[in-house]
Amino acid sequence: MAYNKSKYVEAAQKLLNQGKVAQAIAEYQQILKHEPRDQVTLMTVGELYIRQGETFQAIDYFERLAQIFVGDGFLTKAIAVYKRIAKLAPEEIRPLEKLADLYVQQGVMSEARPLFLQLAEIHLKNNRQPEAVALLKKLLAAEPDNLRIQVRLADLYQAMGQNREAVDAYIAASQRALARGDQAECEKLADKAIKLDPKNLAAVILKARVHSTQGNLVPIESVVTIKRTVGPLSINHFGQLPSVTVSFNLQPGASLGDATDKLNSSIREMRMPSTISSSFQGTVKEFQESFKNLTTLLIIAILVIYIVLGILYESFIHPITILSGLPSAVVGALATLLLFHKELDLYAFIGIVMLFGVVKKNAIMMIDFAIEARRQGKSAYDAIYQGCMLRFRPIMMTTVAALFGTLPIALGYGSGADARQPLGLAVVGGLVVSQFLTLYITPVIYLYLDKLQGRDRKSIVSPKSHAFVTN
Repeated sequence: MAYNKSKYVEAAQKLLNQGKVAQAIAEYQQILKHEPRDQVTLMTVGELYIRQGETFQAIDYFERLAQIFVGDGFLTKAIAVYKRIAKLAPEEIRPLEKLADLYVQQGVMSEARPLFLQLAEIHLKNNRQPEAVALLKKLLAAEPDNLRIQVRLADLYQAMGQNREAVDAYIAASQRALARGDQAECEKLADKAIKLDPKNLAAVILKARVHSTQGNLVPIESVVTIKRTVGPLSINHFGQLPSVTVSFNLQPGASLGDATDKLNSSIREMRMPSTISSSFQGTVKEFQESFKNLTTLLIIAILVIYIVLGILYESFIHPITILSGLPSAVVGALATLLLFHKELDLYAFIGIVMLFGVVKKNAIMMIDFAIEARRQGKSAYDAIYQGCMLRFRPIMMTTVAALFGTLPIALGYGSGADARQPLGLAVVGGLVVSQFLTLYITPVIYLYLDKLQGRDRKSIVSPKSHAFVTN
């Protein structure tokens, strides 16, 4: 049978004229089976249910009609339908929530606010506090500056026994009161928060007062900003200043000195303000201080050697001849460390200091013999030549003994050998290089310095100092 809407409408009207409302509703429902979105029919059926006193059935049809209006974007018509539902059932929650949400969407907070409050009271009357809290928070999100809603929410939290949430709500309300210039309300709300949590710093600060430029007491909150965030549990100090420690490890094969230089370069590139300073601590600090002290120690050692040799030989020149072999020893030690990829650490530096004593021994043995030969009337060339020939065997014996004595350390045998290995490598490398070079360099330097010393003596002697004897 074909659907004919006008036929159902006529039949419904005849039944209504006869006072048969239930049968008329049935005719209209036949139309809704074919046209469920027919707005006029939905409204008519709802009104007919009201005539029969069946309110909940009427509300069901009105809600269907309102949802159609919302879906089609006719919010004003939907609001009118929900207002009709609210009059029919003022305690019904769902229509009131829909109506309040529609007012919020349209930005009409003056209409939405009493609806939210009404809903909250309904929930509280039925002991549904969490639902009331959710509604107040929803309203507060729409009106963040509404002090009354914030206080109502805080009171509700307190009534529910949620003191932590209540304190936060009271503090937020107190801050809003202060922003509005209501200092009395601000202090009153801060007192409520302090009663719940006496140790709450934010609440205490809200009550704190400072003197203004006019001498009046003003809330400290008005001149400072309080923000809760993540912070350190403790603040370290170094030299009475707040400090932060940044630690680092070395990659395999990297030296501490290179890492320190790169860190200093990175700090310079950061261009930090003058109020921020940096310094090394721990291993790097010990490394820097030890090398600073060792450099001073090395210079002092060379000066002491020069002074002792100068006193021994009563000369300013011959100590220089003896010390001339030290550069070759240092070059040999550093080259050996570089060859075996070892750092110039404290042990290596001690090895270089030890090396000075062994290397200068070679020159002392040759120069001591040459000076004695010169006293016997021999020339400088013959004296140093004989010194080299006669002292070659003891020089080799002592050097080889020292070489083989430090060789196990250089090879890295035993526990803790990795730490001591740079010492052995520095001594062995320096001995090998200096042994070959000093046997050739020291005699040459001796001859040149002896000639220089002879010239100086001739220039000092004056012609008037000569004595002539005549017959």
